[in-house]
Amino acid sequence: MNLQRLPDARAYLDALSDPVSRADVERRFGALECSPNGLPKVYAGAFSTTFHCETPGGGVALRCFTRSADDLERYVVIADSLRHVRTAALCRTQYVPYGIRIGDAWWPAIEMEWIAGRTLDAEIEARLADSDAMLELATRFRETVQSLGALGIAHGDLQHGNILVADGQVRLIDYDAMFVPALAGMCQLEYGDRNYQHPKYRTAPFDGRLDRFSSIVIYTALVALAADRSLWSRFNVGGTMFRVNDFTSNGSSELFRTLLANTATSGLARALLVACRMPVEEVPTLEEVIRTSARPLPTFSPEVAREAPPPSRPAIPLVPPRAAVVEPSRARTAAIPDRHAASAAAAGAQTDATGRTRSTCDASGTRCPFRVRGVGELRNHRWAASPRARSCRAAAAHDGSAREAYTSYA
Repeated sequence: MNLQRLPDARAYLDALSDPVSRADVERRFGALECSPNGLPKVYAGAFSTTFHCETPGGGVALRCFTRSADDLERYVVIADSLRHVRTAALCRTQYVPYGIRIGDAWWPAIEMEWIAGRTLDAEIEARLADSDAMLELATRFRETVQSLGALGIAHGDLQHGNILVADGQVRLIDYDAMFVPALAGMCQLEYGDRNYQHPKYRTAPFDGRLDRFSSIVIYTALVALAADRSLWSRFNVGGTMFRVNDFTSNGSSELFRTLLANTATSGLARALLVACRMPVEEVPTLEEVIRTSARPLPTFSPEVAREAPPPSRPAIPLVPPRAAVVEPSRARTAAIPDRHAASAAAAGAQTDATGRTRSTCDASGTRCPFRVRGVGELRNHRWAASPRARSCRAAAAHDGSAREAYTSYA
């Protein structure tokens, strides 16, 4: 078997069109899904061709490689590694050395679990009207990222087409760019979608940190859509909100400005903006970003928020404020005439050293509501004390402004 030159997609399709080869594949992997013309349906990938087979126990994805032997060898390592891990996010994978026979030669294939679910963008549209459901999706995605990080595994191409949601669970497909610890020391051959990757993604080390930036991008988008579903119609292009130009805009793109202005997303948006500026190998994990964001994950309710009551007026302090300073040039009289001072004293009012009436108006100590409080509060304050009634009348024209006031006396 010559692994240096693998068959192309057409060669695999022709082989499965042959009754003998097709019968052999269906006997081992299940009934092939066919197009309306009766031929097996082809799912083309970057360097593989996939066929869908159905068995009583569930669907099977049969991946046949078309590009190079290096890709196949990596998948052999990945498949062997995934046999020993247990996480709901990843599919069951098995290397099959004798997959499909073309002519007289056998060609290997990868047998994977077929996931019947919606892609992430389709799931977003299905949950768009329900903020709580969108937040629940963000939580499920966060758990998926945590499970991979605990295993030292990175998917390498987290994006809407490779994330499926089936029965409420987030599942990952397409492991062409995956890193597993057994591949340590090797170089990266496949790169993820640029609209989910760091601006310097081609300099990223091939290790378990590959998913850090893309996980922050996806989580931020999901939380933002939970807070404001109109963002999807405004910024969605081909299934994603963020574009590569957003990551190089230094926060000036319309999407970034919108997220930074929203209190529900400003913390995550700032963290993503910082990640865009730092070296790709220093990007923090999603958990670190969530912990260090300025605001915690918001909660939303379908109820319309009620208008907050107006703030209450501050209570009048018990200690009398300092009397207003009256400039001689602004006052009509520099000092209170004797007849007014005598009248005020008869009413029980007290005067300070400058002859100004203080805040006590009668013998019982009742405060005058129009007492002189200070510059800018009362205008044309006029005292008229009656010895007979022992009371105080105050006439004031208070316009509520902060203009400087003065006191005049008749």
